[in-house]
Amino acid sequence: MRLANMSIQVLVLTAIYPWQGNPQDAVFVRQQVRNLTDAGIACQVLVFRYCPPGIPAWLWRLRYQRNLAARDEERGFQIHTVFVKRPLRRHADVIPNVSRIITRYFENHPALSRTDLIYAHWLWPAGAAALDLRHHFGCPVAAIARGSEMHLWQNVHPHCRSHVARVVREADLVLANCERLRDEAHRIAPDVTKPIKVVYNGCDTTRFAPASNRSAVRASLGVSPDTRLMLFCGSVIERKGIRNLVRAWNRHAADWPDWRLAVVGRLVEPALVRELAHAQRVTIVGPVSHHRVTAWMQAADAYVQPSLYEGLANATMEAMATQLPVITTDTGGQRELIDSHRNGLLVPVEDPRALYAAFGAIARDPEFARQMGHRARETVIRRFSPAEQVALLAKLLTETASSHSRRRAVTPFGASDAAGQVLGKVPTTNPRL
Repeated sequence: MRLANMSIQVLVLTAIYPWQGNPQDAVFVRQQVRNLTDAGIACQVLVFRYCPPGIPAWLWRLRYQRNLAARDEERGFQIHTVFVKRPLRRHADVIPNVSRIITRYFENHPALSRTDLIYAHWLWPAGAAALDLRHHFGCPVAAIARGSEMHLWQNVHPHCRSHVARVVREADLVLANCERLRDEAHRIAPDVTKPIKVVYNGCDTTRFAPASNRSAVRASLGVSPDTRLMLFCGSVIERKGIRNLVRAWNRHAADWPDWRLAVVGRLVEPALVRELAHAQRVTIVGPVSHHRVTAWMQAADAYVQPSLYEGLANATMEAMATQLPVITTDTGGQRELIDSHRNGLLVPVEDPRALYAAFGAIARDPEFARQMGHRARETVIRRFSPAEQVALLAKLLTETASSHSRRRAVTPFGASDAAGQVLGKVPTTNPRL
């Protein structure tokens, strides 16, 4: 049995993870796993990816396997990928099938048998599936609320809210990536008395920092020296507030012809892409690698995050660290980043007029914008150190795994190996879900 001060084996469970086809997809999950690895936590990642109804999982796997890494390119931890068929009924509960597939995978891969703790990103679906793994294998579960499962997905998937409530009640450790989501978790499961810990993602302020030669960065991206650049980073989807952004930007571009909007991210919804394409002075960059995102932030003069829903947007934090004046809507944990008119501008959700006014405030007063940018970087350095946040996370995960091991030592429930070490796993002959 491992002691509390020894490294634990953590299995990170997630439905979203960067891959060659979308290098920005949940890139913050990968970075947190890398940070945990640097902190001495032994990690593996298990990603479950959906394939369309009616298409065999093996065929979908064959199609995408070449684009999916088996090991992290920087830290070397293993990345397991399984494919799960979506139910034929659009609003059917996905958890039984997800649980069945990952349970079978767990049984067939002995390397996972030493897992001390499962760490699920998003309370649903990964958190709910992790509870089913705990039922089969005895591993304690930590799950973190990240945003979409706490607002958007509950409006789309009828089973989401009940699973979220179950995870908040039953997980061994419940986390949230901002105070707003922590409060929402308590509202969804008001009978829960255990603490829900806030662990921010943090931001690498060495990587996201002003460029030493900004003119060279702008030239490398093809940005004219005379252009003042407003940047948006994120998927072009409804919940990112693209329609409101277009309405506000068209008015601003008519007033300030030296400004241009650059849109960096996946072009998901064709109708919204068309709206951007027909807007005035907009450059649609599309998806880029993470280091290229840094370059666009270093080239920009200001940043906008007009989301309808957010948890705590990593892109906002990264723009602040790059010393940009930031305009963001007051949703999710964004208020925990922005003190309006001091280190950025906070505007109401779904208010194009307020967005337009914020654009104008930055355009009219460059010195005001510059001061907000300086304070923004100071805020991230002071409050959102990735080293401090990962140290807190590592401590919480280790304490949870250690506490679970102590409970098992008092009332053992697992098998023992040849050396007499408690495995704490049910045999692989257990019935599948």
